[in-house]
Amino acid sequence: PRDARLNGVQRVVLIDDVLATGGTASAALDLLSQAGISVVHALFLLEILPLAGREKLSNVPTSSLFEAPW
Repeated sequence: PRDARLNGVQRVVLIDDVLATGGTASAALDLLSQAGISVVHALFLLEILPLAGREKLSNVPTSSLFEAPW
């Protein structure tokens, strides 16, 4: 919801289902940063390697549980 708050939270782990181009995760990182929240790690269920989304997240440690080479 638009009125959701992370009162008192300063550090979070960003969790998403798919890392493709990195656009969605990068936007989420920007929004969290604007709110004064530090993302200490980004975790994805699936990373689509040829789309190189991880490169957009180079300032945050990033992990994926599965990697797709296609």
